[in-house]
Amino acid sequence: MALNQLTRRGLVSSWDIGNKLSYSGSGTGIIDLKSTNTANTTNSPTFSTNNWGYFSLNGSTQDIQTSSQISLGSGNFSLGVLFKSPGASNANNKGIFCFYGSPGSQLVNIYVFSTGVIKLIARDNSANEIALSTIINTYNTDGLWHSVFITRNGTSMSLYVDGAFVTSGTNASFGSISARTGFMGSVSSLNPAQYFSGNIGAACYYNIDLTAQEILINHQYLIKRTLH
Repeated sequence: MALNQLTRRGLVSSWDIGNKLSYSGSGTGIIDLKSTNTANTTNSPTFSTNNWGYFSLNGSTQDIQTSSQISLGSGNFSLGVLFKSPGASNANNKGIFCFYGSPGSQLVNIYVFSTGVIKLIARDNSANEIALSTIINTYNTDGLWHSVFITRNGTSMSLYVDGAFVTSGTNASFGSISARTGFMGSVSSLNPAQYFSGNIGAACYYNIDLTAQEILINHQYLIKRTLH
């Protein structure tokens, strides 16, 4: 099977820093390859052409934000992000792909925790929550590229890392999530703000619950850039 693109079924938005059709190599705008939701860098993160292309974030002021809000709603969806840890321990918990309102309100946040685990916290409009976490705890220090995908199917959510299923959870009351801006590399609404120190290579949003096979295909496509 050719691994020259992301799975197309259900793909709504794709921001690929390593694709010149998405990011030209200069400026702040990252074109959405599937729709019109351009993402923009804040505070001038460093662009590198290594590993196909990525932005290096400083862990204190820099992130990437979608120009329009994304309505996750009450239906199925999937989110994915390609990141590289800095190779040194981070203080606090760092957001790598996050959708959130004010502290304590509805959100879908993918973090690299200070303990080294990858964690998903999803909270609906009524504060019903699903929290999932990896067992492996070296993601903040290993200095390697990783893909993370999360999926929603009804009232259940699942976490995948590097193309492999990790865990899932269900909350029978889990409902709708209001439209929110997507942030790659930060949870800046929290106090203190939680900025990621490391590299972001790509992110994507689907309006379906991707299958395990589709997530593996996406991982293989995204991770192959690390060989260049």
